[in-house]
Amino acid sequence: MNQKAKSSKSRSERSHGSQPAHVKSILTSIYEIRSTLEMPKAIKKFSRVDLDLFDYELHQLVQILRSWRNAKQPVNSLPAEILATIFGHCQYPLRDYLPFPLNSPAPLHREWRNLTRVCRLWRHISRECAPQLWSTIDLNVSPRTFLHRSGKAPLTIYAGIREPWTPSAQAIKVLNKHASRITEFHVSSPPGDSSAVFHALASLQDPCFQPSKSYT
Repeated sequence: MNQKAKSSKSRSERSHGSQPAHVKSILTSIYEIRSTLEMPKAIKKFSRVDLDLFDYELHQLVQILRSWRNAKQPVNSLPAEILATIFGHCQYPLRDYLPFPLNSPAPLHREWRNLTRVCRLWRHISRECAPQLWSTIDLNVSPRTFLHRSGKAPLTIYAGIREPWTPSAQAIKVLNKHASRITEFHVSSPPGDSSAVFHALASLQDPCFQPSKSYT
């Protein structure tokens, strides 16, 4: 072991000297790996493929470590139901009237999904424990994903947020699998010709919405 590695290990051992045995065991393994890689001849001992493999495995370990550390944050001690409720308050509600003017700022209804990228726990809660988060569906934004993750929650569908919606047979086929859960359907139809939209809505099988309230 070179002098730099010895010095680094010595400092680490002093700072963690009072740790329990199971922590010391992991730290010892880390010290051994680090001291091996810090040896001057290490670069000659391992191939590029070896180093790529080490890098990948270490990256995976770091991800796990950060996930554990994030799970210890005070906010993550809250029950999943409360966190899911907080996530719901971060959702930007879409207005009933469509479409949004093309020159208006982009609607912020997609931004809440950034919460799913904070940590594994938040991603798990949002995907597995909070179907209501996925129950408002913009047909232009991953509708299949939202329909799947919304579970059995009542659905609010938006079609044509930015420009009039032109229904397709594929879209109606997908929606029909969940038609019994649709409680609201907000749609922007082409100017002067709403027949295609009315025909599409009429073809939905057993939806829960009232036809008089199904479009805006």
